[in-house]
Amino acid sequence: MENVDVDIEALITTYMIPWGIKIVMALAIFYIGRMVVSIVVGVVQKILRSRDMDDILVSFLSSILRWVLLLFVIIAALSQ
Repeated sequence: MENVDVDIEALITTYMIPWGIKIVMALAIFYIGRMVVSIVVGVVQKILRSRDMDDILVSFLSSILRWVLLLFVIIAALSQ
């Protein structure tokens, strides 16, 4: 019975703790990245609107920017 306990303990220290840390880091990168993307897109929208651009163009460009930046955030989170 003690061999099973040792194997479970080894499993936890070998695999579960490192993977748990990686998952937590990936989630943190994703959450913080989404907040940064929202801030950047908001700033770009303000700049474009201050230049008297059409609202449809501002919406289109900010949507493209949002998805491109989110793609980078997802890639960064998955690389953890």
